[in-house]
Amino acid sequence: MTRKSLYQAIKDQPKTKEELLEIYKLKHNEVPTLKMQFHQDVKNYVKDKRVSDRVLKGKLKAIYNMYVLLHPKINSLLKKLNSIRTLIKQLRGAELYKLSTYSEFFNISKEERKKRADEYRKVNVDRNNSPTRINLPEVTEKMSELLNSNHRYMLGSGLLLASGLRPIELMCTAEFKIDENNKNNLIIEGLAKKRKGMTNSVSRPIIGLNPQDFIDKVKVFRDMVNNPCKKSETVARGLQRAFKSKFPEISKAGGFLFTRKIYSELAFQKYAPEELRTNKPLYLSQILGHAQGDVQTAQSYSWIMS
Repeated sequence: MTRKSLYQAIKDQPKTKEELLEIYKLKHNEVPTLKMQFHQDVKNYVKDKRVSDRVLKGKLKAIYNMYVLLHPKINSLLKKLNSIRTLIKQLRGAELYKLSTYSEFFNISKEERKKRADEYRKVNVDRNNSPTRINLPEVTEKMSELLNSNHRYMLGSGLLLASGLRPIELMCTAEFKIDENNKNNLIIEGLAKKRKGMTNSVSRPIIGLNPQDFIDKVKVFRDMVNNPCKKSETVARGLQRAFKSKFPEISKAGGFLFTRKIYSELAFQKYAPEELRTNKPLYLSQILGHAQGDVQTAQSYSWIMS
């Protein structure tokens, strides 16, 4: 049982990848298997109600160190850490989740986080100075094709484009109700990546569907996938493949979250009020649910233009 292997690894605290392979009784060429098994074991450990928050807190650093062994590339490491933190946030107490964001427990160092933030800002400046251009009628037509597809991942990608939702929100966390003050909008609750000053809900326009049809299609998508929350990584990869197959040229310029960036441009062009037509970052900060005045984050979504 790999559960026993995880317990042994937490106890032994291996210093090398080879030691961790030995604990899992795997060969040198089975590192991909080790990565998959270890990550699944950690997810199961977080889900195990027999393990208290107090006990899990004491194991986080050892688990973090093993993730570092398995994922020396920082982007890969952060992806795995974030997926575990998401589980902690969903299933554990608020205090444990807070601790899991600290470098003393389950995160990269403050210095590394600052370095990445500085690099992120520089990339945003460069991209906004040389924006990626899209053809709005072509994008709208392809989005319509996705929204009318019977393929679950094609439909899901269309729903992301129509709403600006993150994949985890589409799969699991988001709940919807029609905004009675603006019939083009949905009030979306259960936003992911909430930071200080951010709200848990936002009123946002829906593109290509009326709000009720959107709600109905989200239910269809979740039913087609059959409990996507339990297989979120697999579903996310499927959504990414579907998007790239429909937008191969756009995909070359960036990652999967282009759906959210494209939505931002579609919404801005169609729904931004006259007083914000010259302030795209401010409009995006409002509809995406960022903290009041946080136009810097919105700038990361404003370098796609039509």
